[in-house]
Amino acid sequence: MANPDVNKGFSAQAPICPPRSFFVDASNATAFFNGDVVDLEADGRATPAAAGAIGLIGTTDDRLDVSTAGSVLVYSDPDQIFSAQDDGGGTVSVDNVGNMADHVAGAGSNGKSNHELGFGTLDDNAAAGFFILQAIRNPDFSEDSANEPNADNQSWLCMINEHIFKSDVADTVA
Repeated sequence: MANPDVNKGFSAQAPICPPRSFFVDASNATAFFNGDVVDLEADGRATPAAAGAIGLIGTTDDRLDVSTAGSVLVYSDPDQIFSAQDDGGGTVSVDNVGNMADHVAGAGSNGKSNHELGFGTLDDNAAAGFFILQAIRNPDFSEDSANEPNADNQSWLCMINEHIFKSDVADTVA
């Protein structure tokens, strides 16, 4: 059976560290959806992260309309693990574990994010936004005869590699 392509964004997985509140100003040109990858603007306020952004702070557990001042809850612990679906942009294999990938930032709908792991950017040597930890086994997802994932839109466990709270990334953020 083919893997369903569903928008769900990045979901915090156990053990879940409590989300923190981050301010958002009214100049925010993009709405927040539950599961969006988040980074910081130069003024210290949160914004949905553009694809390939560095200095990420986490993912939202919240929703906020475009051009609305307020705050959003963000799973911002640098050790938080997330689940996310790949975008079908590369070869899906258990060999992807240990690689890094940026995220792609699609527009959300029905309160859910459409951010996904960008498997077109998979690399085992270059830095990228997320580190791939493990394929998530699910009977609804396609596997080959060796029980390995083999179809697009596979869900994966991952963690933020280019997190702003990690010292090697903090120095690169303006």
